[in-house]
Amino acid sequence: MLGGAPANFAYWATRLGNRGVVASRVGTDALGDEAIDLLTQADVETTYVQRDAAHLTGVVDVELDAAGQARYTIVEGVAWDFSTIMNSGL
Repeated sequence: MLGGAPANFAYWATRLGNRGVVASRVGTDALGDEAIDLLTQADVETTYVQRDAAHLTGVVDVELDAAGQARYTIVEGVAWDFSTIMNSGL
């Protein structure tokens, strides 16, 4: 499932008639392909999504405790951690 606050915001901005853009970095793996495909199908601009052949697409592991509270573990050392887009003058 594709998610994350920036992607969700860009998706809904696009649905509301604005220009939704995602700036990120994904691997050249199947998850990266799927992320690009889902964003493109939703008409979200992916011009600023970098592809990284050396690192996997980032994921977040979600676990629910007995009370139903979510605990999120952000996997490190993935494509996003090597993004150069934030320092590109955007």
